[in-house]
Amino acid sequence: MNVSWSLRRLMKMRQEAYPVLANVADSVTLKAAWFWKEIRIKGAKVFGRNWLLRWSIKVDGRCCVCIDAMESIDNFFECSFAKDNWRAILRLCGLTRQVRCWKGEVKWAVANLKSKPLLTIILKLAWNAHIYLIWEERNCRLFREKVREVAAIFSSVKEVVRIKLQGRNITMVDNVTYSL
Repeated sequence: MNVSWSLRRLMKMRQEAYPVLANVADSVTLKAAWFWKEIRIKGAKVFGRNWLLRWSIKVDGRCCVCIDAMESIDNFFECSFAKDNWRAILRLCGLTRQVRCWKGEVKWAVANLKSKPLLTIILKLAWNAHIYLIWEERNCRLFREKVREVAAIFSSVKEVVRIKLQGRNITMVDNVTYSL
């Protein structure tokens, strides 16, 4: 059997690889994509350090931003840091509503951020900036040991939105703006 260098290295890394490869009859089947499909952990998509935990790599699974809960996609908007920032963004846009979990916020965004009035565009830009900057904050805390406050992230979101809005032709009012 002609096995590439990368597959031999993967075999050394995962003891589960040998039983999978032992049942392969011909080397034509042995491609990296097939190998990955066979050994990967199947099921729900994982997020952040949960991915490492599912591979049995020992890491602290708590959210490094709020330290309150396990890091997961569901915790993204339930994290007190991210929730406070998103709530401040909504308040600045004149919206007072309960901030929900990731699935709830995505469902709200899909249902309400469809048209092109000013408020909708601002919310779309703020949504993307918020997610990016919270993830960046997570990585800064995790890898660089740098910490910023919610106010700093909030200011960064406002700056991103301001820069992105410069020079845009925007419809100021429509029914969607009022329904938000």
